[in-house]
Amino acid sequence: MHRVQAYRYTGMWPMPMVPPWGAASMHAGSCRQCRKESRELLVSQTSGDDRQREVGRNFMAAMAEMAGQAGSGEAEERAESNAAAGAAAVANQVAQGTGQAFIGGGCCVSLSVEYAPSSPTVAATVSILVFGSDGTSLAWQRVEQPGVGYTVKECVITANPGSNLLVVAQNCTARVRWCEIFSC
Repeated sequence: MHRVQAYRYTGMWPMPMVPPWGAASMHAGSCRQCRKESRELLVSQTSGDDRQREVGRNFMAAMAEMAGQAGSGEAEERAESNAAAGAAAVANQVAQGTGQAFIGGGCCVSLSVEYAPSSPTVAATVSILVFGSDGTSLAWQRVEQPGVGYTVKECVITANPGSNLLVVAQNCTARVRWCEIFSC
């Protein structure tokens, strides 16, 4: 009986030919690797132009209105308190900064935010809006009462490559971070 043996590659045969300039240079450009690159957007009270500030004010007003319509019972009271603080901030034209960034890479990213109030005696608000390239949008907002210090919130929004990011910071400095993965 004649057996046919299946070919299995063991990594040893056939031996690759090594060019005279060395094996390291042969493989340097032939292998694609994925890299993770960290990105961030820092927004302070004075950042952004007039157009960005107007977009930020409209966004804050819409978020305050939505928060006022949410929930019932204790959650409703908290939403109304947050909405009142957000609406008061918009009405008083508090110290507000805005920033925009483009999210790239080869796969979805998770946004994290860190923020610190400019004064311990005022309410601080951080809002994040992501406009997807497919027409979708996601929003996250946090209103912190006076006395709250430096805070970090991880995985607040997941965004796809090609999205545009808008961050609005009122009475605080905020930094949004994410990592883009791409091939080199």
